[in-house]
Amino acid sequence: MSPARSRAARGSGRPAPFGGLLAGLLLAETIEFTVSAPGDHPVECSFHAALGQVGTMTVSG
Repeated sequence: MSPARSRAARGSGRPAPFGGLLAGLLLAETIEFTVSAPGDHPVECSFHAALGQVGTMTVSG
């Protein structure tokens, strides 16, 4: 399987690459990261985006 490529919003409201965090990440694996701004952030991975599926990560606190 090829590594997943995911992106999350970084202030602009548009997804931005995670960079090296996902290098070698395969399906069903996870990562941890810190989000500095609460709110709804668009998230997409290359596999699901190709199917027209994107998500929203909601950060509170």
